[in-house]
Amino acid sequence: MKITISDALLAPWINGVIVTAVRLKVFSHVADGASSIKEIAAKCNARPERLKPLLDACVALGILNTNDKNYQNSHFSSVKKEIS
Repeated sequence: MKITISDALLAPWINGVIVTAVRLKVFSHVADGASSIKEIAAKCNARPERLKPLLDACVALGILNTNDKNYQNSHFSSVKKEIS
């Protein structure tokens, strides 16, 4: 697999988005189904206008899906792996 300059430059940004979403437990908060920005923000104890860019970045990365007003886990973020 070749890594491009763009990949290398975007890696810290991508890592920051994922780490922040994990710390806020975004994927757990939407695990039961699609939720609005206000619902997710309330669960994360965050302001909706501050959380929206993070959720949109997760959509751009393919780890969340959206349908105009609601966000939900994509297949990538909803896969549960058992630890043995």
